[in-house]
Amino acid sequence: MTDLHKITIAEARTKLRKKEITSVELTESCISAVEESKALNAYCVKTPELAREQAKKADKLLETIGMKLTKVPVTPTIFELWTKQQSRINKNILVA
Repeated sequence: MTDLHKITIAEARTKLRKKEITSVELTESCISAVEESKALNAYCVKTPELAREQAKKADKLLETIGMKLTKVPVTPTIFELWTKQQSRINKNILVA
């Protein structure tokens, strides 16, 4: 299935549990979709090698312990990243 990037997180979880797809296949589909959409009109840092590495680790976890501790990763939003950065800045201000 080449359009794995179009399925929902719930569908991805189900397909991963049933071993219909692997984390690597899902990740590769998402990486391909990002590469094909050059004009995202957004600031983004692409880390495909990190994504591939994490997908391989997730597949190993799925094989050994199953879906109980393995989750479908979701990219943090700009707000989440900004909030974490603000938290770090505030801690530095309080310590200084």
